Amino acid sequence: MRIGLLAPALAITLCVVVGMVLVSGNTWALASAFPQDDTWTVIEYPEGREVVVELKPASATPEAKGTARVMRSGNETTINLDVSGVTGDESTHQVYVVDSLGSATLLGALTVTDGAGSLIGKTVLSKFMLVVSPESDLTTIGSETKVALRSAVPSGFTVVAKENAGEPASAEATPPSPEATQPSAQVEPTTTETTQYTPQYEVPLLGIESLKRGANTTMRANFSTGFEGTKASVVVKPQKNGPTQIKMRFTNLKEAPEATQYLLWQVGPDNSYTLLGHLTQTARKRESMIDAETALADFGLLITFENAQASTPMGSVVATIVK
Repeated sequence: MRIGLLAPALAITLCVVVGMVLVSGNTWALASAFPQDDTWTVIEYPEGREVVVELKPASATPEAKGTARVMRSGNETTINLDVSGVTGDESTHQVYVVDSLGSATLLGALTVTDGAGSLIGKTVLSKFMLVVSPESDLTTIGSETKVALRSAVPSGFTVVAKENAGEPASAEATPPSPEATQPSAQVEPTTTETTQYTPQYEVPLLGIESLKRGANTTMRANFSTGFEGTKASVVVKPQKNGPTQIKMRFTNLKEAPEATQYLLWQVGPDNSYTLLGHLTQTARKRESMIDAETALADFGLLITFENAQASTPMGSVVATIVK
């Protein structure tokens, strides 16, 4: 073969070999189309199947290791996480779920004793990665973030590409039509459509309209895993000519992770969420309370713990209120 023909053919062959990676099984895709970044490991979890995820250490904690057992069921995903070999001065780490937009939401606090710790938490997300960090107020994960562990991509799963919230769709350039070249008497303003997050918690309505006006009705709090020792007194009192009063008292409620607080949400029949307030400690030891009012004819009640200043629930469920 002539040298002049061999060089182009060899260059093409090398481009194909270098530019392709094994994505899953025998399926191949161009690496340039799917850039590999082991710090971005968001995947979509299947419903009704437990997925075991390896937690890989950062360079600062090379001895750390861990696993997370992730189970998605309906609109809720349960995460059972265990770590070991976590060294450093911090005895408490935070576990975050990072969604496909890159937003970090606190899953819970991970207490580390002799390098080991465990956590069970829940999220409404179905697409996310897990990050264990000593930092307590993360909203995003960046190159400067202190990370002890982060989730790897399990075998057989494909990384979900990072999305951009509110990114306008691109349009190909086309020649202007004759009508478009004519002067217009009035130009309407354009708006950019953004994606709005809608919570997907399962919260039952309490049937307020069926309750006796002016009388106290006792409700129950269904706590999530990890709150077995917590007790609650929940009283709802619809007024004859006024809002419904809500009084809650909790005993043995563990402290919320640093930079978070327990928030009470009202859930309307249209799945709208309104913040009613946050739990505060009373003078009595290990007791918390909240008193609130609402004018809705019927509603549900949900408690989560969130980062400060949250306007929409995204964190783990603490309790739902039921009859």
